[in-house]
Amino acid sequence: MNTIRYTLASLLLTICFSCNKIDVLEEQGIYKLQNSFQKWELVAILSSWTNDITTGENLDRMEFYVFNPNGTFLKSRKLNRGAISEATGTYSVISSSGEEYLELIFKTGDDLQASCTSGKEFLILRENTLSNRSWVPCDGPGFEYRLSED
Repeated sequence: MNTIRYTLASLLLTICFSCNKIDVLEEQGIYKLQNSFQKWELVAILSSWTNDITTGENLDRMEFYVFNPNGTFLKSRKLNRGAISEATGTYSVISSSGEEYLELIFKTGDDLQASCTSGKEFLILRENTLSNRSWVPCDGPGFEYRLSED
């Protein structure tokens, strides 16, 4: 009898927390990310050494992420000298320290990975900004992306 009560209580709590998580994700735009095609374009590079911010025409690259509703992504970079590189992989939403993150796992194009962690990037979604600070602990730059109108 106690086992049945425990199982029902656990199931009820899981459902409540799941509904709450969907509401939070919807508020932050992540739920929408998982249910639609989205393109996020690089708008700023932040130096972890000098705190300088590079934007607009001063960027040395054009870079974007495309997130697909099936949990896959494409990352593309075109350097000013014309070279284009692409990476692909999968993404999932994780929650940690009260924030929602996207965990990207690279299947191809590891040279585009901007992170201290091999094969992964962690992106934070806040309002209309997607932030990649995965490289900052290794003295690398941070990156800011905005949702494309395209």
